[in-house]
Amino acid sequence: MAAPTKECTRPSDCAQQLPPLRHRWRGGGPPPAGRAATTTALVLAACLAAMAGTALADVAGASAAPDLGGADGAPPAALLPPPPSGGCPLRGAGDGAGGAGAVLHPLLVRSPAASVVVLHGTGGSGDSWSYLALALSLLRLNAVRWVLPTAPVRAAAASGARRPSWFRVFGVSEAAPEDEANIVAASRRVAGLVAAEVARGVPAERVFVLGFSQGGAVALTHALRSPVRVGGTVVLSGWLPLRQRYPEAVSAANAKSPILMLHGELDDRVPFPFAAKSARLISGYGHNVTLRSYPTKGHVLVDEDIIKLAEDFILRHAPGQQVDLLRKGVDRFLSAVAKF
Repeated sequence: MAAPTKECTRPSDCAQQLPPLRHRWRGGGPPPAGRAATTTALVLAACLAAMAGTALADVAGASAAPDLGGADGAPPAALLPPPPSGGCPLRGAGDGAGGAGAVLHPLLVRSPAASVVVLHGTGGSGDSWSYLALALSLLRLNAVRWVLPTAPVRAAAASGARRPSWFRVFGVSEAAPEDEANIVAASRRVAGLVAAEVARGVPAERVFVLGFSQGGAVALTHALRSPVRVGGTVVLSGWLPLRQRYPEAVSAANAKSPILMLHGELDDRVPFPFAAKSARLISGYGHNVTLRSYPTKGHVLVDEDIIKLAEDFILRHAPGQQVDLLRKGVDRFLSAVAKF
């Protein structure tokens, strides 16, 4: 589904902007009909509240966005579209910094309490992860802006097959050659996305990076090289590439930022011992890394327990901010819907 860019003026507009939830839910299966219907109803209710002029006020406490005219070194205003009016979860086209992808704005507030950059795996796209971002927006991470970049289409594996890919993977082992130029370029793109969120008014320590598979490899590369401290990094089924470049390439700026690695012991694409060694190396570089393993899981790590861990991680490390606004705002929200 292409992400429309028009602003919500009717509930039907918001319905058209929903990600294709029926195609992917909890690891690939279709969602239960009741859950999909509930998701749609909640989003439409949020739009109704916004259009009634009684959407939730900005209680996230984010500072005002700086002048984006470029004079202060921030990206040009054209690359930083304003958030949608009201609380309607507009899916903006592009990653918000001039690249391919999508952005999912907060459901309940105009200014986010935190931002999460999500990096897909080989053959995926930013839009393919929007189903998860929307689900989390309707749960506890409802004051978060989701930045969902899409990698360029290139030869993704040793076979030469062309798919969206952050870099070419020749294998995941100590002896496998590595596509260093594109790994580093992907890490720099993440740094640019973080800078774009900072320019919008979200402090770097409230920007998080989540990556799956080779997206996790890029996330770990960024975590070690980031020029600023970010809120934290969550890695699902990932590994650390370019090991020979460390510790010389490690940036001290992000050393205190926490890293959470979640990995299945039955993973046949990124062997668990390789991920475990990655965690030991990162810890040896002075970074705060936690590795949690799952004896019965393989390469796909999307289920309620694991997603809850990622939620808890973000909630715990977004300092002093109300990332979960539902408890405080539900009465006002329902009152707004009732008055419409």
